Amino acid sequence: MAGRRGRSEAEPGDEGRRDIGKITFVDPASDLGPIGLRKARISAMRYVRFVKGAVTVAVATAACHALMSAGFAWARDRADQSGDSMFSGAFEFLLTTAASWVLMPLLLWVGMRMMGETSNTVLVAVGGLVWLGLSGYFIDDIDRAGGYIPILALAAYLLLGSGLAGVAPGRRS
Repeated sequence: MAGRRGRSEAEPGDEGRRDIGKITFVDPASDLGPIGLRKARISAMRYVRFVKGAVTVAVATAACHALMSAGFAWARDRADQSGDSMFSGAFEFLLTTAASWVLMPLLLWVGMRMMGETSNTVLVAVGGLVWLGLSGYFIDDIDRAGGYIPILALAAYLLLGSGLAGVAPGRRS
């Protein structure tokens, strides 16, 4: 039993500990102490949070990209049906763009919450704003028939989102 005087045998798992009276000292070189275990657990939890963020960002990006591709195809069809009159398909185009911009932060938040992660403010805010800029910059690429955002831009967004998922305000690592 830890903390007792006159103990003759060391119990399993007590390597690196010395008992003096009722105080247990932990050898800093061993990772068995409460601080070492806590650091290892936080480190492992942080990596899991990055992976959860990567999955969430990938799914949200695929959903928003598919929404924009389908919505822009709908806008092109409406423009063709109306004989390419002025502003034909503009409503569908604007509706699709706005839906994508609103849906991304919502999907990021819901995805991380479904995976049990809290404190997602940084991911939701920055990820949503970066998606607004990314999809706005490449909007002509998506608007083409069969068009898409370049793979390198999507990969950079995925890496950024994964990194942002590891940031949890109010938590110390």
